[in-house]
Amino acid sequence: PTATIDPPPTRVAPPPTTTRPPPTTRETPPPTTPRPETPPETTSTPPRTSAQVSAADLVRSAQSALLRGQVGDARDLFRDATRVSPRHAPAWRGLGIASEQLHEIPEARTAFERYLEINPDAPDAETIRGRLTRLGG
Repeated sequence: PTATIDPPPTRVAPPPTTTRPPPTTRETPPPTTPRPETPPETTSTPPRTSAQVSAADLVRSAQSALLRGQVGDARDLFRDATRVSPRHAPAWRGLGIASEQLHEIPEARTAFERYLEINPDAPDAETIRGRLTRLGG
């Protein structure tokens, strides 16, 4: 009888492991890109230099200024909005409100009248007519 010899078992080596060297006591952080210094928050109105600004954008900025109590800045922004888009009713309404708060009665009256010309059926038309009456018209 012949003896059979079994082949030796095959061993599969485990995948090589990557080992991280032990941390040193003073690792240096990875380099960072310096950030530009951010100017502090201001409450002034944004600059009005771009000709691409829409009347709606100007009205939003003006309303924010009005809420911050910057009535003069708000009035100027509303004026700008009426120049950018002369038929933008919210700009005229806002100009009337800001001008009224600044006691600039002729400008307030003109702005409210223009608002009503553009939007006679506005939901607040009666309120605006009442303001006009109080302003002497």
